[in-house]
Amino acid sequence: MKKRLLAALMAVSMLLCLAACGNSSSSVPAASADSAPAQSAPAAEEAAPAVPDAQSAAEEAEASAVAPVAAEIPDPVLPLSDGSETFEVWMGISPAAMNYISTLADNATYQELMKRTGVNLSFIHFHPDTQTEQFNLICASGDYPDVMNGVVNQYTGGADKGIEDGVFIDLLDYLEEYAPHYYNIISTDPELYEDVTTPEGAVAGFYSVYAEARLNDMGYVIRQDWLDSLGLSKPTTLDELHDVLSAFQQDKGATDALFVPATGVSDYFAAAYGVGSGMYLDGNTIKYGPLEAGYKEYLQMMNQWYTEGLLYHDFPFYGEQLAFRDMDKIGSGAVACFYSETGDMASFKDFSSDEDFLLTAMAPVSKEKGDTIYMSDKKPSRADDVRWAVTTGCEDPELLISFIDYLYTDEGALLCNYGIEGETFEYDADGVPHFSDLINNNPTYDYRTAIFIYVMDSGPTVVDPMRGTGNYTQEQLDSWDQWRDADLDYSHVIPNKVVLEAEDAEYNSVKSDIETFLDEMTVKYITGKVSFDSYDTDFVEALKGMNAERMVELYQTAYDNYAA
Repeated sequence: MKKRLLAALMAVSMLLCLAACGNSSSSVPAASADSAPAQSAPAAEEAAPAVPDAQSAAEEAEASAVAPVAAEIPDPVLPLSDGSETFEVWMGISPAAMNYISTLADNATYQELMKRTGVNLSFIHFHPDTQTEQFNLICASGDYPDVMNGVVNQYTGGADKGIEDGVFIDLLDYLEEYAPHYYNIISTDPELYEDVTTPEGAVAGFYSVYAEARLNDMGYVIRQDWLDSLGLSKPTTLDELHDVLSAFQQDKGATDALFVPATGVSDYFAAAYGVGSGMYLDGNTIKYGPLEAGYKEYLQMMNQWYTEGLLYHDFPFYGEQLAFRDMDKIGSGAVACFYSETGDMASFKDFSSDEDFLLTAMAPVSKEKGDTIYMSDKKPSRADDVRWAVTTGCEDPELLISFIDYLYTDEGALLCNYGIEGETFEYDADGVPHFSDLINNNPTYDYRTAIFIYVMDSGPTVVDPMRGTGNYTQEQLDSWDQWRDADLDYSHVIPNKVVLEAEDAEYNSVKSDIETFLDEMTVKYITGKVSFDSYDTDFVEALKGMNAERMVELYQTAYDNYAA
Protein backbone atom coordinates (compact mmCIF):
# COMPACT_ATOMS: atom_id res chain seq x y z
CA MET A 1 0.00 0.00 0.00
CA LYS A 2 2.76 2.47 0.96
CA LYS A 3 4.69 1.99 -2.27
CA ARG A 4 1.56 2.31 -4.43
CA LEU A 5 0.61 5.55 -2.70
CA LEU A 6 4.05 7.04 -3.17
CA ALA A 7 4.03 5.99 -6.81
CA ALA A 8 0.66 7.65 -7.25
CA LEU A 9 1.75 10.87 -5.64
CA MET A 10 4.94 10.91 -7.67
CA ALA A 11 2.95 10.41 -10.84
CA VAL A 12 0.65 13.25 -9.87
CA SER A 13 3.62 15.47 -9.06
CA MET A 14 5.32 14.74 -12.40
CA LEU A 15 2.13 15.44 -14.27
CA LEU A 16 1.70 18.74 -12.46
CA CYS A 17 5.23 19.69 -13.42
CA LEU A 18 4.52 18.84 -17.07
CA ALA A 19 1.36 20.85 -16.94
CA ALA A 20 3.25 23.78 -15.44
CA CYS A 21 5.68 23.73 -18.35
CA GLY A 22 2.80 23.96 -20.83
CA ASN A 23 0.65 26.45 -18.95
CA SER A 24 2.07 28.75 -16.29
CA SER A 25 -1.37 29.55 -14.93
CA SER A 26 -1.80 25.98 -13.69
CA SER A 27 1.56 25.62 -11.92
CA VAL A 28 1.96 25.17 -8.20
CA PRO A 29 4.85 27.45 -7.22
CA ALA A 30 6.98 26.43 -4.27
CA ALA A 31 7.16 28.72 -1.29
CA SER A 32 10.33 30.75 -1.20
CA ALA A 33 12.30 32.50 1.49
CA ASP A 34 12.67 35.38 -0.94
CA SER A 35 8.96 35.99 -1.45
CA ALA A 36 7.15 38.81 0.30
CA PRO A 37 5.48 39.65 2.43
CA ALA A 38 5.51 36.15 3.94
CA GLN A 39 8.74 34.62 2.73
CA SER A 40 7.80 31.00 3.11
CA ALA A 41 4.04 31.14 2.87
CA PRO A 42 2.35 28.67 0.52
CA ALA A 43 0.74 29.63 -2.74
CA ALA A 44 -2.75 30.04 -1.40
CA GLU A 45 -4.55 30.28 -4.70
CA GLU A 46 -3.16 27.11 -6.23
CA ALA A 47 -4.96 23.84 -6.41
CA ALA A 48 -4.50 20.50 -4.74
CA PRO A 49 -4.84 17.22 -6.57
CA ALA A 50 -7.47 15.00 -5.08
CA VAL A 51 -6.03 12.29 -2.85
CA PRO A 52 -9.02 11.17 -0.78
CA ASP A 53 -7.33 8.01 0.48
CA ALA A 54 -4.28 5.89 -0.16
CA GLN A 55 -5.91 3.10 -2.16
CA SER A 56 -8.10 5.22 -4.40
CA ALA A 57 -5.21 7.63 -5.10
CA ALA A 58 -3.00 4.81 -6.20
CA GLU A 59 -5.70 3.22 -8.33
CA GLU A 60 -6.59 6.51 -10.02
CA ALA A 61 -2.97 7.35 -10.78
CA GLU A 62 -2.36 3.87 -12.17
CA ALA A 63 -5.49 3.98 -14.31
CA SER A 64 -5.03 7.42 -15.84
CA ALA A 65 -2.20 9.38 -17.40
CA VAL A 66 -4.04 12.66 -16.92
CA ALA A 67 -3.43 14.81 -13.85
CA PRO A 68 -6.44 15.94 -11.83
CA VAL A 69 -7.85 19.26 -12.95
CA ALA A 70 -6.64 22.06 -10.74
CA ALA A 71 -9.23 24.26 -9.07
CA GLU A 72 -8.52 27.55 -7.37
CA ILE A 73 -8.33 27.56 -3.60
CA PRO A 74 -10.38 30.50 -2.40
CA ASP A 75 -9.16 32.65 0.42
CA PRO A 76 -11.12 31.98 3.60
CA VAL A 77 -13.89 34.43 4.40
CA LEU A 78 -13.16 35.93 7.79
CA PRO A 79 -14.34 35.74 10.45
CA LEU A 80 -14.87 31.99 10.40
CA SER A 81 -17.23 32.13 13.38
CA ASP A 82 -19.25 34.62 15.42
CA GLY A 83 -17.09 34.14 18.50
CA SER A 84 -19.46 31.77 20.24
CA GLU A 85 -17.16 28.73 20.04
CA THR A 86 -14.08 28.07 22.11
CA PHE A 87 -11.60 25.26 21.53
CA GLU A 88 -9.32 23.83 24.21
CA VAL A 89 -5.68 23.59 23.20
CA TRP A 90 -3.33 21.39 25.23
CA MET A 91 0.28 22.49 24.83
CA GLY A 92 3.38 23.40 26.77
CA ILE A 93 4.61 26.87 27.57
CA SER A 94 8.08 28.18 28.20
CA PRO A 95 8.91 28.22 31.95
CA ALA A 96 10.67 31.56 31.35
CA ALA A 97 7.57 33.01 29.68
CA MET A 98 5.42 31.85 32.59
CA ASN A 99 7.21 34.40 34.74
CA TYR A 100 5.34 37.05 32.75
CA ILE A 101 2.18 35.43 31.32
CA SER A 102 0.02 32.64 32.71
CA THR A 103 -1.46 31.53 29.40
CA LEU A 104 -0.79 31.88 25.68
CA ALA A 105 -4.21 33.49 25.48
CA ASP A 106 -2.37 36.60 26.73
CA ASN A 107 0.00 36.40 23.75
CA ALA A 108 -0.58 39.31 21.35
CA THR A 109 -0.41 37.18 18.21
CA TYR A 110 -2.85 34.59 19.49
CA GLN A 111 -5.17 37.43 20.48
CA GLU A 112 -4.96 38.84 16.96
CA LEU A 113 -5.59 35.38 15.49
CA MET A 114 -8.74 34.97 17.58
CA LYS A 115 -9.90 38.47 16.63
CA ARG A 116 -9.48 37.82 12.90
CA THR A 117 -11.12 34.40 12.84
CA GLY A 118 -13.82 34.76 15.48
CA VAL A 119 -12.58 31.50 17.01
CA ASN A 120 -11.63 31.49 20.67
CA LEU A 121 -8.83 29.39 22.17
CA SER A 122 -8.57 28.26 25.76
CA PHE A 123 -5.13 26.86 26.64
CA ILE A 124 -4.33 24.02 28.99
CA HIS A 125 -0.65 24.29 29.81
CA PHE A 126 1.82 21.88 31.32
CA HIS A 127 5.46 22.11 32.28
CA PRO A 128 7.72 20.51 29.62
CA ASP A 129 9.15 18.13 32.23
CA THR A 130 5.71 16.60 32.85
CA GLN A 131 4.55 16.38 29.22
CA THR A 132 4.71 12.60 28.86
CA GLU A 133 3.05 11.95 32.20
CA GLN A 134 0.25 14.44 31.53
CA PHE A 135 -0.30 13.11 28.02
CA ASN A 136 -0.70 9.54 29.26
CA LEU A 137 -3.13 10.66 31.96
CA ILE A 138 -5.32 12.52 29.47
CA CYS A 139 -5.36 9.59 27.04
CA ALA A 140 -6.33 7.23 29.85
CA SER A 141 -9.07 9.54 31.11
CA GLY A 142 -11.10 9.62 27.89
CA ASP A 143 -11.73 13.33 28.47
CA TYR A 144 -9.80 14.93 25.64
CA PRO A 145 -9.21 18.60 24.84
CA ASP A 146 -10.05 19.65 21.29
CA VAL A 147 -6.39 19.93 20.24
CA MET A 148 -3.19 18.34 21.53
CA ASN A 149 0.14 19.81 20.50
CA GLY A 150 3.19 17.81 19.46
CA VAL A 151 2.39 14.45 21.02
CA VAL A 152 0.32 12.40 18.58
CA ASN A 153 3.34 10.30 17.54
CA GLN A 154 4.13 9.59 21.19
CA TYR A 155 0.93 7.61 21.62
CA THR A 156 1.70 4.05 22.69
CA GLY A 157 1.62 2.00 19.51
CA GLY A 158 1.94 5.07 17.30
CA ALA A 159 -0.44 7.57 15.75
CA ASP A 160 -2.42 4.90 13.90
CA LYS A 161 -3.16 3.19 17.21
CA GLY A 162 -4.27 6.55 18.62
CA ILE A 163 -6.74 6.89 15.75
CA GLU A 164 -7.87 3.28 16.12
CA ASP A 165 -8.42 3.77 19.87
CA GLY A 166 -10.63 6.78 19.19
CA VAL A 167 -8.34 9.43 20.64
CA PHE A 168 -7.40 11.31 17.45
CA ILE A 169 -9.25 12.09 14.23
CA ASP A 170 -7.91 10.99 10.85
CA LEU A 171 -7.68 14.39 9.20
CA LEU A 172 -7.57 12.88 5.71
CA ASP A 173 -11.35 12.70 5.75
CA TYR A 174 -11.55 16.48 6.23
CA LEU A 175 -8.57 18.07 4.49
CA GLU A 176 -9.80 18.45 0.91
CA GLU A 177 -12.94 20.32 1.99
CA TYR A 178 -11.96 22.06 5.21
CA ALA A 179 -8.17 22.47 4.96
CA PRO A 180 -7.48 23.04 1.25
CA HIS A 181 -4.32 25.09 1.79
CA TYR A 182 -2.64 22.48 3.98
CA TYR A 183 -3.92 19.77 1.68
CA ASN A 184 -2.38 21.49 -1.32
CA ILE A 185 1.01 21.74 0.38
CA ILE A 186 1.31 18.10 1.40
CA SER A 187 -0.41 16.44 -1.55
CA THR A 188 1.78 18.04 -4.22
CA ASP A 189 5.04 16.84 -2.66
CA PRO A 190 5.35 13.01 -2.47
CA GLU A 191 8.29 13.09 -0.03
CA LEU A 192 6.52 15.53 2.25
CA TYR A 193 3.33 13.46 2.06
CA GLU A 194 5.32 10.41 3.11
CA ASP A 195 6.73 12.32 6.10
CA VAL A 196 3.41 13.69 7.38
CA THR A 197 1.27 10.59 7.02
CA THR A 198 1.15 7.52 9.25
CA PRO A 199 2.19 3.99 8.23
CA GLU A 200 -1.47 3.28 7.46
CA GLY A 201 -1.79 6.39 5.30
CA ALA A 202 -3.69 8.54 7.81
CA VAL A 203 -3.05 12.21 8.56
CA ALA A 204 -2.93 12.36 12.33
CA GLY A 205 -1.88 15.98 12.79
CA PHE A 206 -0.94 19.28 11.22
CA TYR A 207 2.82 19.74 10.72
CA SER A 208 4.96 22.80 10.65
CA VAL A 209 6.24 22.76 7.08
CA TYR A 210 9.32 24.39 5.58
CA ALA A 211 9.50 25.76 2.08
CA GLU A 212 12.35 23.38 1.27
CA ALA A 213 13.85 20.24 2.76
CA ARG A 214 16.23 21.07 5.58
CA LEU A 215 17.82 19.67 8.69
CA ASN A 216 17.47 21.22 12.07
CA ASP A 217 19.66 24.29 12.27
CA MET A 218 22.19 22.47 14.44
CA GLY A 219 25.59 20.95 13.93
CA TYR A 220 29.23 21.15 14.97
CA VAL A 221 31.01 24.49 14.80
CA ILE A 222 34.73 25.26 14.95
CA ARG A 223 36.91 28.34 15.51
CA GLN A 224 37.36 29.86 12.05
CA ASP A 225 39.64 32.64 13.33
CA TRP A 226 42.06 30.04 14.68
CA LEU A 227 42.00 28.10 11.41
CA ASP A 228 42.87 31.32 9.60
CA SER A 229 45.64 32.38 11.99
CA LEU A 230 47.28 28.93 11.81
CA GLY A 231 46.87 28.64 8.06
CA LEU A 232 44.66 25.55 8.39
CA SER A 233 41.71 24.47 6.28
CA LYS A 234 38.40 23.37 7.71
CA PRO A 235 38.73 19.61 8.42
CA THR A 236 36.91 17.15 6.17
CA THR A 237 38.37 13.86 7.52
CA LEU A 238 38.96 12.45 10.99
CA ASP A 239 42.73 12.73 10.57
CA GLU A 240 42.41 16.36 9.52
CA LEU A 241 40.17 17.07 12.50
CA HIS A 242 42.69 15.37 14.80
CA ASP A 243 45.51 17.52 13.43
CA VAL A 244 43.45 20.71 13.72
CA LEU A 245 42.47 19.94 17.32
CA SER A 246 46.11 19.15 18.16
CA ALA A 247 47.18 22.49 16.68
CA PHE A 248 44.48 24.26 18.71
CA GLN A 249 45.75 22.49 21.81
CA GLN A 250 49.42 23.27 21.23
CA ASP A 251 49.24 26.76 19.73
CA LYS A 252 46.02 28.19 21.17
CA GLY A 253 45.79 26.57 24.60
CA ALA A 254 42.61 24.63 23.89
CA THR A 255 42.71 22.26 26.85
CA ASP A 256 39.35 20.66 26.01
CA ALA A 257 39.27 21.25 22.27
CA LEU A 258 36.40 18.95 21.22
CA PHE A 259 33.14 18.67 23.12
CA VAL A 260 31.07 15.49 22.77
CA PRO A 261 27.80 14.33 24.40
CA ALA A 262 27.74 12.78 27.86
CA THR A 263 27.67 9.27 26.37
CA GLY A 264 30.77 10.06 24.34
CA VAL A 265 29.00 8.88 21.19
CA SER A 266 28.05 11.35 18.50
CA ASP A 267 26.55 10.09 15.25
CA TYR A 268 28.25 13.12 13.73
CA PHE A 269 31.56 11.25 14.04
CA ALA A 270 30.45 7.62 14.33
CA ALA A 271 29.01 7.98 10.82
CA ALA A 272 32.59 8.01 9.49
CA TYR A 273 32.80 4.35 10.56
CA GLY A 274 29.51 3.46 8.88
CA VAL A 275 27.60 2.95 12.11
CA GLY A 276 25.10 4.76 14.26
CA SER A 277 24.80 4.83 18.02
CA GLY A 278 21.50 2.92 17.82
CA MET A 279 19.45 1.13 15.18
CA TYR A 280 20.10 1.92 11.54
CA LEU A 281 19.28 0.53 8.12
CA ASP A 282 21.76 -1.26 5.86
CA GLY A 283 19.87 -2.03 2.65
CA ASN A 284 16.79 -3.78 4.00
CA THR A 285 18.55 -5.05 7.10
CA ILE A 286 18.25 -3.48 10.54
CA LYS A 287 21.55 -3.24 12.38
CA TYR A 288 22.51 -2.10 15.86
CA GLY A 289 25.63 0.03 15.92
CA PRO A 290 27.18 -1.26 19.18
CA LEU A 291 27.19 -4.80 17.77
CA GLU A 292 29.12 -3.79 14.65
CA ALA A 293 32.91 -3.63 14.16
CA GLY A 294 32.77 0.06 13.26
CA TYR A 295 31.56 0.90 16.76
CA LYS A 296 34.72 -0.51 18.32
CA GLU A 297 36.86 1.46 15.84
CA TYR A 298 34.99 4.62 16.79
CA LEU A 299 35.52 4.04 20.52
CA GLN A 300 39.20 3.34 19.97
CA MET A 301 39.59 6.61 18.11
CA MET A 302 37.78 8.51 20.84
CA ASN A 303 39.94 6.84 23.49
CA GLN A 304 43.06 7.93 21.62
CA TRP A 305 41.80 11.52 21.41
CA TYR A 306 40.80 11.47 25.07
CA THR A 307 44.26 10.19 26.06
CA GLU A 308 45.86 12.97 24.01
CA GLY A 309 43.75 15.55 25.83
CA LEU A 310 41.73 16.57 22.77
CA LEU A 311 38.29 15.82 24.26
CA TYR A 312 36.50 17.82 26.89
CA HIS A 313 37.75 15.90 29.91
CA ASP A 314 34.53 16.06 31.93
CA PHE A 315 32.21 15.21 29.03
CA PRO A 316 30.33 12.44 30.95
CA PHE A 317 28.86 15.10 33.21
CA TYR A 318 27.31 17.20 30.44
CA GLY A 319 24.38 16.85 28.07
CA GLU A 320 24.29 17.27 24.30
CA GLN A 321 25.20 20.94 24.24
CA LEU A 322 27.95 22.53 26.25
CA ALA A 323 26.75 25.91 25.15
CA PHE A 324 24.02 26.19 27.73
CA ARG A 325 26.11 24.96 30.62
CA ASP A 326 29.63 26.26 30.41
CA MET A 327 29.93 29.07 27.91
CA ASP A 328 33.03 30.45 29.58
CA LYS A 329 34.92 27.38 28.33
CA ILE A 330 34.17 28.52 24.81
CA GLY A 331 34.89 32.16 25.51
CA SER A 332 38.25 31.35 27.10
CA GLY A 333 39.25 29.13 24.20
CA ALA A 334 39.38 25.90 26.20
CA VAL A 335 36.73 24.45 23.87
CA ALA A 336 37.08 25.14 20.16
CA CYS A 337 34.78 22.62 18.44
CA PHE A 338 31.29 21.81 19.73
CA TYR A 339 27.64 21.23 18.86
CA SER A 340 25.55 24.37 18.48
CA GLU A 341 22.39 25.93 17.14
CA THR A 342 22.72 28.48 14.38
CA GLY A 343 21.04 31.10 16.52
CA ASP A 344 23.67 30.78 19.25
CA MET A 345 26.77 30.98 17.05
CA ALA A 346 27.23 34.74 17.22
CA SER A 347 26.37 35.01 20.93
CA PHE A 348 29.45 33.06 22.03
CA LYS A 349 31.63 36.02 21.07
CA ASP A 350 30.12 37.86 24.03
CA PHE A 351 31.93 35.44 26.34
CA SER A 352 35.32 36.00 24.72
CA SER A 353 37.83 38.81 25.08
CA ASP A 354 39.26 37.85 21.69
CA GLU A 355 38.11 40.47 19.19
CA ASP A 356 38.74 38.08 16.30
CA PHE A 357 36.55 35.31 17.76
CA LEU A 358 34.65 33.68 14.89
CA LEU A 359 32.83 30.36 14.53
CA THR A 360 32.04 28.49 11.34
CA ALA A 361 29.91 25.43 10.66
CA MET A 362 31.70 22.11 10.23
CA ALA A 363 29.99 19.35 8.27
CA PRO A 364 30.40 15.70 9.37
CA VAL A 365 33.86 14.37 8.50
CA SER A 366 34.75 11.11 6.73
CA LYS A 367 37.28 8.47 7.72
CA GLU A 368 39.22 8.83 4.48
CA LYS A 369 38.90 11.40 1.72
CA GLY A 370 36.15 10.44 -0.66
CA ASP A 371 34.50 7.98 1.74
CA THR A 372 30.73 7.93 1.89
CA ILE A 373 29.41 9.29 5.16
CA TYR A 374 26.34 7.32 6.18
CA MET A 375 24.17 9.36 8.50
CA SER A 376 21.69 7.37 10.53
CA ASP A 377 19.91 9.82 12.79
CA LYS A 378 17.95 12.19 10.56
CA LYS A 379 17.55 13.18 6.92
CA PRO A 380 16.52 16.53 5.43
CA SER A 381 12.78 17.05 5.32
CA ARG A 382 10.24 19.80 4.73
CA ALA A 383 8.29 18.44 7.70
CA ASP A 384 9.55 20.18 10.80
CA ASP A 385 7.40 18.56 13.47
CA VAL A 386 3.83 17.46 14.03
CA ARG A 387 1.95 20.18 15.90
CA TRP A 388 -1.80 20.16 16.38
CA ALA A 389 -3.75 16.92 16.41
CA VAL A 390 -7.55 17.12 16.58
CA THR A 391 -9.11 14.74 19.07
CA THR A 392 -12.43 12.96 19.07
CA GLY A 393 -13.39 15.22 21.96
CA CYS A 394 -13.89 18.08 19.49
CA GLU A 395 -17.60 18.68 18.83
CA ASP A 396 -17.05 20.84 15.77
CA PRO A 397 -14.00 19.47 13.94
CA GLU A 398 -14.99 21.16 10.68
CA LEU A 399 -14.68 24.65 12.17
CA LEU A 400 -11.52 23.79 14.08
CA ILE A 401 -9.83 22.34 10.99
CA SER A 402 -10.84 25.36 8.91
CA PHE A 403 -9.38 27.57 11.61
CA ILE A 404 -6.07 25.68 11.56
CA ASP A 405 -5.99 25.80 7.76
CA TYR A 406 -6.01 29.59 7.93
CA LEU A 407 -2.50 29.34 9.42
CA TYR A 408 -1.28 27.90 6.10
CA THR A 409 -2.52 30.81 4.01
CA ASP A 410 -0.17 33.67 3.11
CA GLU A 411 -1.85 35.94 5.64
CA GLY A 412 -1.99 33.32 8.37
CA ALA A 413 1.62 32.22 7.86
CA LEU A 414 2.81 35.81 8.10
CA LEU A 415 0.96 36.20 11.40
CA CYS A 416 2.37 32.95 12.79
CA ASN A 417 5.93 33.73 11.79
CA TYR A 418 6.16 37.41 12.59
CA GLY A 419 3.13 38.53 14.53
CA ILE A 420 1.64 41.99 14.06
CA GLU A 421 3.01 44.61 11.66
CA GLY A 422 4.10 47.75 13.45
CA GLU A 423 4.42 45.94 16.76
CA THR A 424 6.46 42.78 16.43
CA PHE A 425 7.77 43.24 12.88
CA GLU A 426 8.38 45.74 10.10
CA TYR A 427 9.09 45.39 6.38
CA ASP A 428 12.48 46.42 5.06
CA ALA A 429 13.03 48.32 1.80
CA ASP A 430 12.82 45.06 -0.15
CA GLY A 431 9.48 44.12 1.37
CA VAL A 432 11.00 41.44 3.62
CA PRO A 433 9.62 41.19 7.18
CA HIS A 434 12.00 41.46 10.15
CA PHE A 435 11.34 41.40 13.86
CA SER A 436 11.19 44.75 15.60
CA ASP A 437 13.21 45.74 18.65
CA LEU A 438 10.30 44.50 20.76
CA ILE A 439 11.55 41.01 19.88
CA ASN A 440 15.21 41.44 19.01
CA ASN A 441 16.24 43.98 21.63
CA ASN A 442 13.65 43.81 24.37
CA PRO A 443 14.99 45.35 27.59
CA THR A 444 13.09 42.87 29.77
CA TYR A 445 13.03 39.55 27.94
CA ASP A 446 15.59 37.58 25.99
CA TYR A 447 14.77 36.77 22.36
CA ARG A 448 13.21 33.35 23.03
CA THR A 449 11.04 34.61 25.86
CA ALA A 450 9.91 37.58 23.76
CA ILE A 451 8.80 35.15 21.05
CA PHE A 452 6.69 33.23 23.54
CA ILE A 453 5.09 36.40 24.87
CA TYR A 454 4.42 38.29 21.65
CA VAL A 455 4.55 35.89 18.67
CA MET A 456 4.14 32.11 18.17
CA ASP A 457 7.03 29.95 19.22
CA SER A 458 5.75 26.93 17.35
CA GLY A 459 2.55 26.05 15.65
CA PRO A 460 0.97 24.51 12.59
CA THR A 461 2.00 26.78 9.74
CA VAL A 462 4.46 27.26 6.88
CA VAL A 463 7.70 28.13 8.65
CA ASP A 464 9.82 30.94 7.27
CA PRO A 465 13.40 29.63 7.58
CA MET A 466 14.63 33.23 7.63
CA ARG A 467 12.51 34.16 10.64
CA GLY A 468 14.62 35.68 13.33
CA THR A 469 17.72 35.92 11.14
CA GLY A 470 17.72 39.68 10.65
CA ASN A 471 20.78 40.04 12.91
CA TYR A 472 22.53 36.88 11.73
CA THR A 473 26.12 37.03 10.59
CA GLN A 474 27.05 35.64 7.19
CA GLU A 475 28.67 32.69 8.98
CA GLN A 476 25.36 31.89 10.64
CA LEU A 477 23.47 32.06 7.38
CA ASP A 478 26.08 29.91 5.65
CA SER A 479 25.92 27.27 8.40
CA TRP A 480 22.56 25.99 7.18
CA ASP A 481 23.90 25.34 3.72
CA GLN A 482 27.06 23.68 5.03
CA TRP A 483 25.20 21.33 7.35
CA ARG A 484 22.45 20.59 4.83
CA ASP A 485 24.40 20.39 1.58
CA ALA A 486 27.31 18.26 2.76
CA ASP A 487 27.87 15.11 0.70
CA LEU A 488 26.05 12.77 3.06
CA ASP A 489 24.21 9.50 2.48
CA TYR A 490 20.95 9.13 4.40
CA SER A 491 20.16 5.57 3.30
CA HIS A 492 20.94 4.36 6.84
CA VAL A 493 18.09 6.43 8.31
CA ILE A 494 15.18 4.24 9.37
CA PRO A 495 11.89 5.70 8.06
CA ASN A 496 9.95 7.37 10.84
CA LYS A 497 6.93 5.25 9.94
CA VAL A 498 8.64 2.13 11.22
CA VAL A 499 6.85 1.58 14.53
CA LEU A 500 6.75 -1.31 16.94
CA GLU A 501 3.23 -2.25 17.95
CA ALA A 502 2.79 -5.75 19.29
CA GLU A 503 6.53 -5.91 19.89
CA ASP A 504 6.67 -2.59 21.73
CA ALA A 505 6.54 -3.86 25.33
CA GLU A 506 9.19 -6.55 24.79
CA TYR A 507 11.45 -4.18 22.87
CA ASN A 508 11.32 -1.46 25.54
CA SER A 509 11.97 -3.99 28.29
CA VAL A 510 15.11 -5.23 26.57
CA LYS A 511 16.23 -1.75 25.52
CA SER A 512 16.08 -0.27 29.01
CA ASP A 513 18.69 -2.59 30.52
CA ILE A 514 20.89 -2.46 27.43
CA GLU A 515 21.03 1.35 27.27
CA THR A 516 22.16 1.62 30.89
CA PHE A 517 24.94 -0.91 30.28
CA LEU A 518 25.84 0.70 26.95
CA ASP A 519 26.18 4.20 28.36
CA GLU A 520 28.36 3.04 31.24
CA MET A 521 30.69 0.89 29.16
CA THR A 522 31.03 3.38 26.32
CA VAL A 523 32.28 6.05 28.72
CA LYS A 524 34.66 3.55 30.33
CA TYR A 525 36.18 2.60 26.97
CA ILE A 526 36.64 6.19 25.89
CA THR A 527 38.19 7.26 29.20
CA GLY A 528 40.43 4.17 29.37
CA LYS A 529 38.90 2.69 32.51
CA VAL A 530 38.50 -0.66 30.73
CA SER A 531 40.76 -2.30 28.17
CA PHE A 532 39.85 -3.13 24.57
CA ASP A 533 41.69 -6.45 24.91
CA SER A 534 38.53 -8.30 25.94
CA TYR A 535 36.09 -6.02 24.07
CA ASP A 536 34.38 -8.85 22.19
CA THR A 537 33.65 -10.75 25.39
CA ASP A 538 33.01 -7.93 27.84
CA PHE A 539 31.01 -5.77 25.48
CA VAL A 540 29.66 -7.44 22.34
CA GLU A 541 28.90 -10.83 23.91
CA ALA A 542 27.54 -9.11 27.01
CA LEU A 543 25.12 -7.15 24.83
CA LYS A 544 24.04 -10.34 23.11
CA GLY A 545 23.53 -11.95 26.52
CA MET A 546 21.17 -9.07 27.33
CA ASN A 547 19.10 -9.94 24.23
CA ALA A 548 20.41 -7.18 21.98
CA GLU A 549 19.98 -9.47 18.98
CA ARG A 550 16.36 -10.02 19.96
CA MET A 551 15.90 -6.25 20.04
CA VAL A 552 17.23 -6.10 16.47
CA GLU A 553 14.86 -8.91 15.42
CA LEU A 554 11.87 -7.02 16.78
CA TYR A 555 12.88 -3.87 14.91
CA GLN A 556 13.48 -5.92 11.76
CA THR A 557 9.93 -7.28 12.00
CA ALA A 558 8.57 -3.75 12.31
CA TYR A 559 10.60 -2.63 9.28
CA ASP A 560 9.50 -5.64 7.20
CA ASN A 561 5.87 -4.84 8.01
CA TYR A 562 6.45 -1.26 6.92
CA ALA A 563 8.15 -2.24 3.68
CA ALA A 564 5.60 -4.93 2.73
